[in-house]
Amino acid sequence: MNSYAKRTNFKRFLLIISILSIVSFSIASISIYLIFKNAQEELYSRLTDIVNREKAAILVFNKNYRTSENEIFEHLKLIRKKLTPLGKEVQILIGKYQNDSFEILILKNDESETYTIPKKDLSITTPIYRALTGKNGIIQVIDIKDVEVYAAYLHVEELNWGIVAKIPVSEINAPYIRTTFFVFLLTLLLISVTSFVFIFPLFLKIDNNEFLLKTINNNLSQTLQELNLSIAKTKESETKHKFLFDNSPMGKVYQNANGEINDANPAAERILGLTLEQLQGLTSIDPRWKSIHEDGSDFPVKHIRPLSH
Repeated sequence: MNSYAKRTNFKRFLLIISILSIVSFSIASISIYLIFKNAQEELYSRLTDIVNREKAAILVFNKNYRTSENEIFEHLKLIRKKLTPLGKEVQILIGKYQNDSFEILILKNDESETYTIPKKDLSITTPIYRALTGKNGIIQVIDIKDVEVYAAYLHVEELNWGIVAKIPVSEINAPYIRTTFFVFLLTLLLISVTSFVFIFPLFLKIDNNEFLLKTINNNLSQTLQELNLSIAKTKESETKHKFLFDNSPMGKVYQNANGEINDANPAAERILGLTLEQLQGLTSIDPRWKSIHEDGSDFPVKHIRPLSH
C-alpha cells in the first residue's frame, strides 16, 4: 500500500474517532444535564418543604405557647439541631422588622447566630428581603454574603416575618462537575480502546481488501486492453481481406462443408454470369457449367470432392 493510501485511511480513522467522541460526549452531557435538572427540582421541593415546616413551628409557638418573638428565636435554635440537615452548608434565615432595621436569625446544622442589618443596607434582590416584603417563591441569586445560592423564601403573615432556606450553588454543582469530568475521561478511554481494538484492525482489513481489489481491477483493465487490441487487429485483418476479396480480378467463391456456395466476389459473378443470390446454394458440380483445368482440359466431376469428405 502506498503512502498516500495510508494517509487517507489514517484521516478516515481520525474522522471516525472524532465523530464517536463528539456523539459520546454529547450524549453524556445531555444525560448529566437532565440528571442535574431533576436533582435541582428535587432540591427546590426540599427547600420549600423546609420553609413550610419552619413556618408551621413558628405559628405553633406563637399560637399555643404565647411566647415572645425572642423566645421563639431561642426555641428555633434548639429544635434546629434535631432536624435532618440538607447539606453541610445549608442555612435557614428567619427575619423580622426591628425599628429601621432587620433582625435576622441564621440557623445552621449545629450552630446559630443573630445579627441586625439596617434596612437601607439590605438589597431588595435577596431572598430574605423578598420574604419580609410579603413574597413567596424559589430563586437562584446572590445572597447577603455575596454567595450565589439556591433559596426558597416564605412570608409569615401572622408575625410579618420572613423565612429563607438556602444552600450554596457550589455545594450542589460540585458533585455534578466532578461526575462530568470523570464521565468524559471514561468515555474518552472507552472510545480509544474500542477504536484501537476493533476499528483500527477493521481499517487494516479494508486497506488489504482495497489493495486486492485494486490489483484485480488493474489485471482486468490490462486484459480488456489486450482483448480490445486483438479485436481491433481482427477487424483490420477482416477489412483488408474483404477489400482484396471484393477487388480481386480472379473469381473467388466460398463454399460450406457440403460444397454449397455461400459467398462470391464480383469477378466470380461476372465470370459465371450469375448474381450472388443466384450462386448461393449451388455446388461446383452444378450442370449449369463445365469444370476445366487451367490448360482448358476437362475436369471430371468425379475428381471434385465435397469439403466434408
